[in-house]
Amino acid sequence: MKNSRQIRLCRSLFVATAFWASLALPRPAFAGIIYSGIQNLALQGTYNPPVVQSFTIAIAGDSAGSWDQLKLSVFPEGPGGSGGSNDVAPGSWVELSSYVGADPSNPSYPYVQKLAFGDPIPTNGFQWSGSILLWLYDTARVEPSGIIDAGDFKDGTGYAAMMLSGGYYGWIHLGVSGYQSATPTLTVIDWAYSDVAGETFSIGDSSEKSVGQFGFGQLPK
Repeated sequence: MKNSRQIRLCRSLFVATAFWASLALPRPAFAGIIYSGIQNLALQGTYNPPVVQSFTIAIAGDSAGSWDQLKLSVFPEGPGGSGGSNDVAPGSWVELSSYVGADPSNPSYPYVQKLAFGDPIPTNGFQWSGSILLWLYDTARVEPSGIIDAGDFKDGTGYAAMMLSGGYYGWIHLGVSGYQSATPTLTVIDWAYSDVAGETFSIGDSSEKSVGQFGFGQLPK
């Protein structure tokens, strides 16, 4: 029969073996919040000629798929105005959370909701087709109350909630300058999302994991 010292030694060896074996087990590619790092991706509007300028960002780094693609656009509204939008393909592209009623000429048109650092990520403010406006400034279409000057994302910076196809929530940090001209600049500063479908966290939170400059993995499609 083993004495008590031998028993303690066997138990210690068992615990150590189990610990190191657990480290060798396969682990998920992600674990919580996936942060982009500072990106500062700029989109410059143009008026001569007046052309819509767009870019598409693979939020999770999956350039081959469409489930994580965020499309943003800026467009001229005559020589003295502009607009910005998140263009959504139903069921596939990344969408920003929206609200309605900011455009006096069309109160039901959705605009992207601007959120502050620390706000909760909403889960019920998403449209699933068409375009959602960031802002619209138009000196040509004069309403009874004056020119159209609508939307939360005008000059300055702010956060929007986003949802990747499949129900992966996150936030994106945007900057806008020159919105009252036909050549505004829209800048994507950084973003983060959860790799757990349906999980939300605070706007601006990037505490769990940073993956650096486009060092992303891929979620299951």
